[in-house]
Amino acid sequence: MKKISVEENEIANILNSKRNKSIIDIYKENDFHGLGILIDESLDVYKYEWKISFNKNSNSFNTSNSLYLGTKKIDLKKIEKYLKDDLNIVGNNYRDDLDKEDRSAEIIRLEGCIGEFQNNELYDKIKEKVEELLKEDL
Repeated sequence: MKKISVEENEIANILNSKRNKSIIDIYKENDFHGLGILIDESLDVYKYEWKISFNKNSNSFNTSNSLYLGTKKIDLKKIEKYLKDDLNIVGNNYRDDLDKEDRSAEIIRLEGCIGEFQNNELYDKIKEKVEELLKEDL
């Protein structure tokens, strides 16, 4: 993946311009770190993250943001098959994990399947499959 931005406003603008037509938009965060993956309608894969870290030189906390673009496109048929057949995204009931320390959001838009979830296990499974298909760690 190649880094395309560290500017919070630019990252927000790029992601927001792609969100309405994205195929997959998943995100997981806690109080100190967030990691999201967005697959747009062109099958490009974006990874975005933020984290809070302590800067011992300034004796303060800093927030850093990053947006990356994958070097390969995702194979739509393989990710669709995984979501529909293996995870049964249409038929299974994925309960919301609203009381967990790690919070997630998963938005899936496939032909015949549109869903919004808040399930950490579902996030992890989708993230792992995207990594496997891209042959890259996210």
